[in-house]
Amino acid sequence: MSQEKKMAESSKHLSSGAEITVSELDRQAPVSFVGDGGEEARLDHTTGDGVLGKKLSTLGAIALGYTSLSTWIAYSASAATALASGGANVLVWGMIIVGVCNMAAAITIAEPASQFPNASGQAAWVYRLHGRYLSYLTSWLVLLGYIFLSVAAQLITTVILLAMINLTFPSYVIETWHVSVSIVCTAAFSFVVAGIASKLVSRLNVFAFTWSVLGLVVVVLTLLIQSRGQYNTVEFALVDIVNVSGWGNNFIPWVLGLSQAALSTTAMDVPTHFSEEMANPARQVPIAIFGGLGTSVVVTLAYAFVLVFTLPELDAIITTSTGFPFAEMLRLKTSRSGAIVLLLIPLVSFLITSADVAMAASRCIYGFSRQRGFPLSTFFGTVNTRFDSPLRAGLLVLVCQSCIGLIYIGNTAAFSAIISVPTLLLAVSYAIVAGVCLAARYRAGRGEPRGATADKQGGSMGSDSSEGDGDGAWDPPFKMPKWLTISANLLTIAFTVLLCVFLSLPPTWPVTSANMNYTSAFLVGSFAIPAVCWIRYRHAYQGPLVH
Repeated sequence: MSQEKKMAESSKHLSSGAEITVSELDRQAPVSFVGDGGEEARLDHTTGDGVLGKKLSTLGAIALGYTSLSTWIAYSASAATALASGGANVLVWGMIIVGVCNMAAAITIAEPASQFPNASGQAAWVYRLHGRYLSYLTSWLVLLGYIFLSVAAQLITTVILLAMINLTFPSYVIETWHVSVSIVCTAAFSFVVAGIASKLVSRLNVFAFTWSVLGLVVVVLTLLIQSRGQYNTVEFALVDIVNVSGWGNNFIPWVLGLSQAALSTTAMDVPTHFSEEMANPARQVPIAIFGGLGTSVVVTLAYAFVLVFTLPELDAIITTSTGFPFAEMLRLKTSRSGAIVLLLIPLVSFLITSADVAMAASRCIYGFSRQRGFPLSTFFGTVNTRFDSPLRAGLLVLVCQSCIGLIYIGNTAAFSAIISVPTLLLAVSYAIVAGVCLAARYRAGRGEPRGATADKQGGSMGSDSSEGDGDGAWDPPFKMPKWLTISANLLTIAFTVLLCVFLSLPPTWPVTSANMNYTSAFLVGSFAIPAVCWIRYRHAYQGPLVH
């Protein structure tokens, strides 16, 4: 069958409003197209072009990169931990340090993202530059990372909502099952937005971006005006270390507090998972990564400076009945009514953030299923063209989110570990990309091809062979100076090691069953899942192909 005839059949499917399956799409010819800048947009498909509509403008992509982070809001939610482990100064220095390290990770992923745009993101780049098993492992790490991260986003949304209810009805006591039910409801809302309103993703994120930035200006001005004449000293804000964690030294609590900034800047790679929905991803994805992360770090750093100089007594906000120290701070600075109105700013913004992360998770499942690496691939590797969304993958995300949310009723320590794991899983995926890029540069320096060819059905655990249709030649449209890229790769790896160590430590000492940190256990489990699944899917896994 000619390529033109296959393309015609593809268009016929897309106009029917039906769900397109993996088996149908595998028979279609891959097609390239011209982006909005006139350049050929190089999409990484196993399924052919035009499956997901091109609905993200450049501004929408930048807004997506920012909104999926919503760093200043996430920072507000995790501030209590930082204040108890390190003090107010950690909020400022932590954001500076983590901002630099995450910018290094952004440099690391921007180059391969521009050359190999794909819904699978990191897995596609690793596949092209290294090998099948490492790509398979990366697919699972990113997929699990986004499922867990989506639950963390819904927890923050839930905390804000329940705090507003508590401020409205002071006698209301927040129970653990209230949190679980709210997480499930928020997950359902995210599914509706991610699945049914997927075509509006660009407009929704531009709105959320505008709402969040303007709302932050309102919050900052309110704190400054209401605190005039009562600002904290420079020593309290930027120097003094607080340690109520029980650890015998100040270094470990301070680094534990610093890690909260890392939790608040996770998921800078979200735009890469929407690359197939951009007209010119080779240009738009790097812009979205740097634009989203850069804006988030700058506005959050400004917010952190204002926050540390306007904080009230720490005991008053940490032990609040609202369960949200930021809400109590707003109440003390304004009134109950004023706090409720101001909390609408982070609530609305984070509802869209939750949907963005859920959409990223569904696209990871969809992309993985296209490559025959995920269970029930032919079922989950579909796109509902009526809603222009991988609806079945989104439904699976909803089920996973709901099940994880119910864990909160029985074991809050385990739940806390689950929502800490995505920071490590995504950081490890960035480190893998950094390592693969360094290895590719080393091989290129020796005159070796950057990607080898292996048997499609073969590949063993740890093999550095890469099955594909080329040698993985390195020619990204977006390039940074070589010295800067190598430095960024090394810093990304070092920062990931630091996170894996300190995020696995118990937050308080001595360790009991109640305060035990189970993050390392879930991290090991996240590596065990792909190792076991590889036994079943090593022959079927095709990997993302670049055409």
